[in-house]
Amino acid sequence: MICPEERIESGIRDQVHLLHENGFNTICSCGRDYSVQLEIGVNEVSRLDTLLLNNHYRNYRIELIVERHGGNLTSLATVRFSPTER
Repeated sequence: MICPEERIESGIRDQVHLLHENGFNTICSCGRDYSVQLEIGVNEVSRLDTLLLNNHYRNYRIELIVERHGGNLTSLATVRFSPTER
């Protein structure tokens, strides 16, 4: 689901739009710490990294959490962008 423009903080808006336009479902974002949390399949981490690299981001961290709840496997990623790449 794409958030209305006014609900995305201006400091992270371009990154959120880039992820949405390329099929990633974002959960939340924070312009103050330049981070976006998204649902992601483990096999999509490489695609995410390539997307960011191809869009000229050079300083970021992808944090991946994989959990199993009641037999269901869930994976979430948080991308932390460098404040210098706004």
